Amino acid sequence: MIQIIGYIGSLAYALCGLPQAVLSIKNGHSQGISRAYALLSLLGSALSLIYAFPRGDYVLLLNFGVNIIVWSIVLKYSYFERK
Repeated sequence: MIQIIGYIGSLAYALCGLPQAVLSIKNGHSQGISRAYALLSLLGSALSLIYAFPRGDYVLLLNFGVNIIVWSIVLKYSYFERK
């Protein structure tokens, strides 16, 4: 039961950036989002993924893997706006 709670919490935390990624794709830019925040989130998720991988902690792997995808999208549209 506690593992299910962990998966739900991890997924919720991982998806909290998803609305911003969708908005960035829709608008073609990530104006209004701090690049430093997005970069630190991406860096933290990448390093945490490295930490969780050898431990086989699937809850954390899911969380950090999704976060890496989400913040990569936000940063892509932060640096390369669609015209």
